[in-house]
Amino acid sequence: MALHWTVSQSLFYVLIVPYDVNLQIDADGATSHLAYSPVAILVSIILGGIMVTGLLVMALFRRYRSILPLAGSCSIAISAACHVGVDEDPATAALGEVMWGVTGAFPEGVEALDGVGHCSFSSGDVERPDTDRLYM
Repeated sequence: MALHWTVSQSLFYVLIVPYDVNLQIDADGATSHLAYSPVAILVSIILGGIMVTGLLVMALFRRYRSILPLAGSCSIAISAACHVGVDEDPATAALGEVMWGVTGAFPEGVEALDGVGHCSFSSGDVERPDTDRLYM
């Protein structure tokens, strides 16, 4: 919010309307310009630098501490994590508290492969995934 405000104060519109000696507006001498404030520009650069530095410091020193893998924009991984198993009603899962982990049951229409487990969100009991096993 502060960065937005300082950037908005950096550039601004100026309309100069002169008056004659009788305090009447002289419309022929009116001019308009785009003006800038060096102080606001400097503060914007400093504030933006602090924000980027803070982001980099947080990215370097704060690690992702979850068993839920980062799927990014992979629709297959997101879909697999959101499909509940056959032993769970999706309506009740949506209304209760959920956790992500190994559910043990595969969604309808999905064939279980040998040695491949299923991880998803569930309102039931879930187990922590094993790093030596494959999951879908």
